Amino acid sequence: MSEYMADLVIGAPAVTAYIRVTDVIANISSTTLGSELDPSAVFPAPDAAAIFSSPEFARAVFKKLSVDRGISHYKVDPAFFGTYPELYDPSVDIAAKGIPLKPDVQWRLAYPEPLDSSTFQAYRSFMIFNFSVDASAIGSNRDARLVH
Repeated sequence: MSEYMADLVIGAPAVTAYIRVTDVIANISSTTLGSELDPSAVFPAPDAAAIFSSPEFARAVFKKLSVDRGISHYKVDPAFFGTYPELYDPSVDIAAKGIPLKPDVQWRLAYPEPLDSSTFQAYRSFMIFNFSVDASAIGSNRDARLVH
C-alpha cells in the first residue's frame, strides 16, 4: 500500500512510502472493522507511532489505503524479493515502491512447520467433510470430490 508520507504523518517529507498490511491490522480489533471511524483519527497523524499504536488511526489508514477493498490493492514488500529473488518478475508491477513506514517493532508472520502425515490427514478429512457438506447443501454430490 503506497501513499505520500506527508499525507499520513505531520511534518513528513513528500516522498512515496509504503506500509505493510500486517503492521496496520495488528492494532485493529476484528469487532470494530465495520464500525464508523473515529473523527479524531484524521490525517495526517501527529507522528508515525500513532498509526501503529492507535486502533483509530490503524483503522483510518486501513480505509485510506483501500485495504478494505481486497488483495488486488496490495503490493508485496520489496524485502520479500530480497529473500526470494527467484520470485521477482520485473514485468509485473507487484512490488511496493518508496520507503517503508513501519512501527518500531514489526510483527512477523511465522513460517509454517513442515506438514506431517497426521496433520495432512486432518486437513484432508476436513476438506472432504466441507466439500460433502457444501455439495449436500446444493443437493448434489457431483462437486464433492477431492483430487489428490
